[in-house]
Amino acid sequence: MIDEDVSKLRESLFEDKICKKLGSSNIESYSLSWGHTGINPEVHEEDKQYLDKFCGDFISDCSAMIEKAGPVNAIPINTSNYYTDYHETIHHLKFCLTKCESFFGQEDVCTLKITLNY
Repeated sequence: MIDEDVSKLRESLFEDKICKKLGSSNIESYSLSWGHTGINPEVHEEDKQYLDKFCGDFISDCSAMIEKAGPVNAIPINTSNYYTDYHETIHHLKFCLTKCESFFGQEDVCTLKITLNY
């Protein structure tokens, strides 16, 4: 009785909610025989073919969505929002270096010197 209720609820969820939201063009169907050990591509060739097809479909679907969304969502980057003036950056690095040189802690702060040399 419980299995029938669960089966009906699962079917209702898929048909009434998921299919309506996704649309049939966004749903892939696969046929696979399930064994007591689950999916095991190292033992069963059918499982290997299923996983290869599933992964290939997933990658191609994601790639298509990314390519489709790319031009629509492309926002021109205003470089002034992301890049500061070179001299301002050097000023901050020198300030940090001065503070680090006068810092007497347990460990030497040498990564800032590497940054300044860069």
